[in-house]
Amino acid sequence: MTFGRTIKSIGFMTLMALIYISMQMQIVSLAYQGKSQEKHIQQLIEDNNNVTYDIMVMKSANHIGSHLLAADPSLDFASEAAVIEIAAPVVEVQSIEEMSSSSKKATFFSRLIALASSEAEARMLR
Repeated sequence: MTFGRTIKSIGFMTLMALIYISMQMQIVSLAYQGKSQEKHIQQLIEDNNNVTYDIMVMKSANHIGSHLLAADPSLDFASEAAVIEIAAPVVEVQSIEEMSSSSKKATFFSRLIALASSEAEARMLR
């Protein structure tokens, strides 16, 4: 009986060792798959950055202008002599205090605006 028990225990130990080795091989295999996926993701990120850069270059005014000028040579940029500068009119804006003082009767809405636009005062507590 001792010989039979020894064979059973050796068989059990061998089976456990094979299961352990199988699990370790699966772990290593998953690690390699993870690394290959990381490399693939890095490659996709680099491709995305390259495509984004190319799109930005194509959207740039310089690229669009040179492309239009190459397509139709009769087009030309405006010279400095053809550009006219116009001064914008100055518009006076009344502050909320001036508006509320000019009107005799303060409405609820004007009080609410004055309250919202007033500056907060911070005081130190002792």
